[in-house]
Amino acid sequence: MEGDTRERLEEAVGHVRERIAKIEARKGTIGEENTKAVLIEPVIEALGWDLRDLEQVIREYRAKPQDNPVDYALLLRRSPLLFIEAKDLGSNLTDRRWVSQIMGYATVVGVEWCVLTDGDE
Repeated sequence: MEGDTRERLEEAVGHVRERIAKIEARKGTIGEENTKAVLIEPVIEALGWDLRDLEQVIREYRAKPQDNPVDYALLLRRSPLLFIEAKDLGSNLTDRRWVSQIMGYATVVGVEWCVLTDGDE
């Protein structure tokens, strides 16, 4: 990892950790959309992906219109390279439903790399 990317990533992860601590201190939930916006997207951007470039990142990606969407598809040469499925902060990521969900998406499209996250894990 290049030095600049590493520094951006360390900074983003530090900010995310601070946000998580504040959320947990409030003993509240923030929902999936806020989890994506304040915990997941900063890390994606720090890794160098442009969330506003549809040739790099597609939100709610579907290979076919009838497919269920995956939260993020990170693209390389306009082809999905990695899928990210987001759940609410604090969700049980060992739940087989979530694992089956993202693995199903990846298998259909032929994507080898998947991330299942609640923004913290």
